[in-house]
Amino acid sequence: MNNSQHAAFIVFSGFNQRAVIAFCRMLTTWRIPFFIVALSEQDQIFQTSYREQVVAIRSKESLVQEDLVDQINKVKEKSEYKLHYILPSSEALNRHLLIHRKQFEDINCIIPLVDEDLYTRISDKYSFGSLCEKYGVDVPSEKTANPNMHFPVIIKPKKYLGSEGKTYSPRFINNFGELEKFFQEVNSRDDFYIQSFVPGDSYYLMYYISRGGYIRSFSQQNLVQQGGGKSIVAAIPSSLHNMEISHLFEKLLKQEGFFGLIMIEVRWFQNKYYMIEANPRLWGPSQLLVDCKAGLFEAMLLDLGFDLQLEQDENNMSARYFWLGGFLDALAHQSIDFHGTTPEQFLFSMNEFINNEVYLRKDTLSIAIPQKEI
Repeated sequence: MNNSQHAAFIVFSGFNQRAVIAFCRMLTTWRIPFFIVALSEQDQIFQTSYREQVVAIRSKESLVQEDLVDQINKVKEKSEYKLHYILPSSEALNRHLLIHRKQFEDINCIIPLVDEDLYTRISDKYSFGSLCEKYGVDVPSEKTANPNMHFPVIIKPKKYLGSEGKTYSPRFINNFGELEKFFQEVNSRDDFYIQSFVPGDSYYLMYYISRGGYIRSFSQQNLVQQGGGKSIVAAIPSSLHNMEISHLFEKLLKQEGFFGLIMIEVRWFQNKYYMIEANPRLWGPSQLLVDCKAGLFEAMLLDLGFDLQLEQDENNMSARYFWLGGFLDALAHQSIDFHGTTPEQFLFSMNEFINNEVYLRKDTLSIAIPQKEI
């Protein structure tokens, strides 16, 4: 344990697991104390080197406040630190943390997120799209459902929780029959909106914005993705964060008072960058940040008061991101998308990606064999 630090992290494992492990690797490198609350006894974290950091296991897999507080109290029994930061690792967790923020703060657990209203405006797809338009950022055009509309389209939930209290992922729609079938599956059409599908090159713009307004940025180009807009399985570093589109987002986020970690997905199509969505939390391919020495996670630690002696290293632009399990799963389901590359080009470069596989590492070898991830 690093006794020179003023606080420790609490990490809830089991969801967004690749990102959680990437953050644990970073904490370990900097010798920052952290404790893990596992989702269940089947949590993959027990098959990694970080099993030694697990000090509690949730009694319920759903987010129940009483259970979370019970597990945090178990952490506090093991921890010598009075102050703990809860890692904002997944969307459902973050929403829960913000709703119950005061109760967590009353037991000296800090939630490193903006207030609930701003978080919602950034994370909800419809409201962030409106915000982007206000700041001159292009978004895919909105469509009204009719048999003659141009397909494919994407149907998205306006808010994280619909009127029935359910969550929905964006859905790729190929024809009017599929659209009608979707609307038959849900009770309220008003919970959703339709956007034109934007093809083209895919990028993530990533930021840490400190409370004082300092911005650390990075970007990646996404090459291979699971079909239907699901997980990125291969990506390379990019310089997009140095370009004008990134400065537009920086202006938006600073003027709206945002701070913390955030990833914004954009597509380059017909000489324009289109905003697809924003995630003010950890994101799946976070390991690329760590391998590139991008410094966003470290900027977060510094902002929270941790003692880090950072060197001014150049970013490692030769790093690659690859998730073999996700790649094989996409192939097995014949649902895989290539952006800015062809299947043949990617296969020719497979060696450099395999060498950077997210789980083929000493701390996670036991889960390197592809398994389904929550």
